[in-house]
Amino acid sequence: KFMKSFLLKVINNTDSIYDGDLRYYFKLVFHAPNARCDYHNFRHMMHVACEVYDGICCMNYVEQFGKRGARALLIAAILHDYGHKGTMGNDGDNIEFTKTALRHYILDEDKELLPKIERFIEATEFPHRKDIELSIGAQIIRDADMSPAFDDVWMQQLVFGLSREFNIEHPIDFLKNQPGFIEYQSKNFYTDWARKKFVPRAQNRIEEINEYLSMLNA
Repeated sequence: KFMKSFLLKVINNTDSIYDGDLRYYFKLVFHAPNARCDYHNFRHMMHVACEVYDGICCMNYVEQFGKRGARALLIAAILHDYGHKGTMGNDGDNIEFTKTALRHYILDEDKELLPKIERFIEATEFPHRKDIELSIGAQIIRDADMSPAFDDVWMQQLVFGLSREFNIEHPIDFLKNQPGFIEYQSKNFYTDWARKKFVPRAQNRIEEINEYLSMLNA
């Protein structure tokens, strides 16, 4: 359901929360060089776009952003990892590649939004930079980018996908670290939207992980 009806809602702008639609950028990401990466892939970019859309709607920020501002944030979300190398390394290099691709592919109608889109994308650099001031839009996209551990497909994406990008030989070693990460992230979301949506899921996810670990260690 999430990747079918809700994604189409986001791409087609069913609720008219931003100008136009995102079909052009969806097609761009569908053919992205990293679409098949283990973690920083098509699914991850679509996940972040959907969560950002949800964040904008749930926080009633459509009026604050305006339709052009909401469009800028959603373009940033859908493209934020475009061309990611899918390996450990300097994430700043990934960000620069994404911004270069954005400047090349951006629609003429969106060029005026380019500086704002780039600032939103820069907010997702990991480890998170402390030297940039985060607008509410940047807070939403950062929270969305850090939310996959609370998603339904977390195991495939994180335990098998991200662990491989991190060069962790055994997925179970990555799984063992997830309860600590979930506890940490639960205390470090920026927005009320993320705290209300994801924090209540934390304890159940930790219990779920511990049950999987008991099975795997039996």
